[in-house]
Amino acid sequence: MPKQNGKRKNHSVPKNKKANEEIVKKFLKELIRYIKNQNIINFQSKNKKKLNYEPSVTDIIENNSKLNQYYGPEIYAYSLSLDRNFPYDFVRKHSFNSIMRITMIDWMLHIFNSYNSEPSSFFSAVHYFDTYIKNSRYNIYDEDIHLIGISCIFIASKMEDIIPLHLNQVTEKIAHNKFKPRTISNKEREILTTINWDLVIVNTYNFIRTYIYDFYINNIKIFEKSNIKNYIKKLEYISIYLARMVCLEEKFCIFPYSLKAVCIIVAAFDILCANSKNISEESEFILKKWILCLLKSSSYSINIIRELYHKIIYSYQNLYKLNEIAPALNHIYKLEFD
Repeated sequence: MPKQNGKRKNHSVPKNKKANEEIVKKFLKELIRYIKNQNIINFQSKNKKKLNYEPSVTDIIENNSKLNQYYGPEIYAYSLSLDRNFPYDFVRKHSFNSIMRITMIDWMLHIFNSYNSEPSSFFSAVHYFDTYIKNSRYNIYDEDIHLIGISCIFIASKMEDIIPLHLNQVTEKIAHNKFKPRTISNKEREILTTINWDLVIVNTYNFIRTYIYDFYINNIKIFEKSNIKNYIKKLEYISIYLARMVCLEEKFCIFPYSLKAVCIIVAAFDILCANSKNISEESEFILKKWILCLLKSSSYSINIIRELYHKIIYSYQNLYKLNEIAPALNHIYKLEFD
């Protein structure tokens, strides 16, 4: 046992970490039990056994529904414990302006789209970027932003992408050899230290997907009898687009991710209804009922929800002002909405 100053080091696991490990163990036991019951794997023999049947979409949905029922509340509670917001002046304490931040985040969006990364990669990169800026003890200048952004892209890709970006790829294709691999690696290490290696995070995208998935799973029988599924997909597309837009502007950073997700879904619903001429009364009614439940179940007051909702709608209506400094966001708008 290693010693320090004649005393043993305390290697005990924090209580919250133990609790999380118990949740994971519980989940894995339930999953193994399900697999055994379906006879997918022969646990009595070392030889692989062929699948007795191929699980249908219905089987998968039913299993996901059970897992969601058992573990959903605990996972959602844990997600809320990770929810974050940023001080209103976290950028102003440094020597770069908000326009530089918008330009960098839009460029991040362009890079992730170019490499077909997971949607969550962009949102994670923005979180690491802002957290580093908030926590940094050093004054950050305009010329520092490029390297910080590249390093956050590299970190987020390794955390989120199935096939993450390689360092050589980042150096040659993304940074265009402006920085050496060692320089990027050193910056990556500095960022990780500054954000306390806090890489397991939530963001607005995660909450949007959680709310919409929960809505879908709990109402699957209704959806099978109507054409509302298409409108839910459109609602999700608009919501994720608005979440990207919200990432760009510093004024939204003061709001928690879960609150932004709720307000974005409300704004997306209004945009969907305003631009969908053929939406049925039944679909509109079901979506409206769900959104009312979402508002009631959130822990936020109606006043703060209304305030943020109006800010989001205002930014959406004035997107043309971002065209020059946020071309990637404008390009996505044309692809998904035109």
